[in-house]
Amino acid sequence: MRIKITDTSAYLPPQIVSNAAIEARIHTAKTAKSLPEGVLQRLFGCQERRFAAENEQVSDIAAQAALPIVLRQGRSNIDCLIFAAACGDLLEPATANIIQVKLGLNCPVFDLKNACNSFVTAIQVGTALIQSGQYRNVLVVNGEKLQDAIQFEPQDLRQFLAAYTLGDAGGAVFLEKSSDESGFVYQKFKTRGQYWDLCTVPGGGSMHPHTHEFNYFQGKTAEMKQAFMTEFADLFENGFQETGWKASDIQHFLMHQVSMETFDTVAKTYHLPRERFIHSFNKYGNIAAATIPVNLHEAVVAGKIKKGDKLMFIGLGAGISVGLQLMIW
Repeated sequence: MRIKITDTSAYLPPQIVSNAAIEARIHTAKTAKSLPEGVLQRLFGCQERRFAAENEQVSDIAAQAALPIVLRQGRSNIDCLIFAAACGDLLEPATANIIQVKLGLNCPVFDLKNACNSFVTAIQVGTALIQSGQYRNVLVVNGEKLQDAIQFEPQDLRQFLAAYTLGDAGGAVFLEKSSDESGFVYQKFKTRGQYWDLCTVPGGGSMHPHTHEFNYFQGKTAEMKQAFMTEFADLFENGFQETGWKASDIQHFLMHQVSMETFDTVAKTYHLPRERFIHSFNKYGNIAAATIPVNLHEAVVAGKIKKGDKLMFIGLGAGISVGLQLMIW
């Protein structure tokens, strides 16, 4: 039984924040060093990102992202909702409960958290739930408010540099049984926990339960990149071997966007056609687990993705985890 995506939607907060605005904000902070002008464009390739309003919650972003699907499908016809994001409203209860109320749903809901791979992992879980007969369909919802994890007054710029590409966004997809060859044909993930400390937001858990200074995103980007490239190779090889697909068969590649260079590196290393990567890093920056659903929705709306096209989802997440999903649209 194949499971396919039958509906997509996304939400981007209206406020556009430029690199210059981010750099100016850090320049005015009383820190040991300031952020050089233009460095975000040079190092990462981003130009701007979206920020939600100060009083806008993660659940608001997720509900806004999912609402078009809910209205099209009908509230009573949704069997299960999975909220899958790096962010959340609270440590407890699950943010999915708050989203359920805001969307006016009555189905079972739960959170699934796997850093920037949260959404693609939830697709795998949702697929399995439908295949098992538990539910007829699953609504996978995301909302990211990453601006709250940006340290604008750092003592060490290098430690927090990658955070200045973060933005806010949300996306959603609707999963159902497929009646033809369309749908997911391959889904595999792997985790290498020895790299867990390369990218963290340490505060809020048992390690640092009440320390405000640890509530910010920090990462070792060079080490993360090397770990991803080392650990990903066998997923590509196995995926192509098990499906019989070739890189040239795939019309569209959607990957978590960390920097413009990452697309070039992955394409070159694994011999993938660079021009077939769909991304929005220059417009939205790093939007964590919202990346793939937002880019997928925009490509569908623009008519870039057509019936019968072959797609590859490439998941990269802190922890670290990597994933590969192949599907026929």
